[in-house]
Amino acid sequence: MNLKNNTDKTCLHGTAPQFPTNPLYAYISKAVYLYNLWTGLYMLERWERFLFNIVGLVFFVVGVCFLARVWEIGVMGVFQEALESVGFGGKYF
Repeated sequence: MNLKNNTDKTCLHGTAPQFPTNPLYAYISKAVYLYNLWTGLYMLERWERFLFNIVGLVFFVVGVCFLARVWEIGVMGVFQEALESVGFGGKYF
């Protein structure tokens, strides 16, 4: 067989990632693999992936906290004002 480069050898030997036999562990392992492949993290080293995921998690948590605060002040404040305008006093939200 005429092989042109190392990639051809790798593809022929079938060295694609092997997933475990436990269904739950296999599902999680495949999900992590696809996440790394989809986001391009597969080409980073382990510590770089860890740092990237930590920074992404921090941004996500800060964003959720910000949206919760906006919801509490903005949307719930509007509901509170609407209740007070029709005669329901007190703090409902």
